[in-house]
Amino acid sequence: AGYVVAASDIGGLSTVGDTAAQTAIGELDTWAKGDAGGSTADRVGLGISGGAAGLVNYFGKSPGHVADLAALVLVLPLWALDDAYQGDWGGTRSAIETAWSVTYPAALPAGADPSDNTTLLDGIPTRVYYASDDPITPSGTVTAMVAAFGANCTSHNLGALGHTDAAIAAIDKADLVAWLQA
Repeated sequence: AGYVVAASDIGGLSTVGDTAAQTAIGELDTWAKGDAGGSTADRVGLGISGGAAGLVNYFGKSPGHVADLAALVLVLPLWALDDAYQGDWGGTRSAIETAWSVTYPAALPAGADPSDNTTLLDGIPTRVYYASDDPITPSGTVTAMVAAFGANCTSHNLGALGHTDAAIAAIDKADLVAWLQA
């Protein structure tokens, strides 16, 4: 359909939005802005789970990163990272400790939690896909996420599919593409 698509496996829960994830996203973003076959297309950031945390942390920390960002798509996003760490939501504490080089109950470093990095993203059209029974992204955090991103953010409940590939597969791809085209 004329879109340039670039994807990076940044390690899922092994990076959880850490600096390694942000570096990988930055390298991909630099490529997309300059070397993507001469494309001048706007960029869309899409992140799943811990990758969504990295995406928000990367784009949310620098005005230069947000330039020409057309939209964000966050799927089963690990959003309230500090809460997930403190409460060990879905058994994520160990992965968060490893990614951020901390040991519970030590605090996460400043800027680690994606929920603290949305100011620059207010106004960017954003779609959040979540499962109503996701132990890593409880529905209440989705409400807070939508509020943080502002009026251009919508959420889509995929049903009771947990933090699984089945939830990802339940996304209506035609609807998502139509939204991106609009």
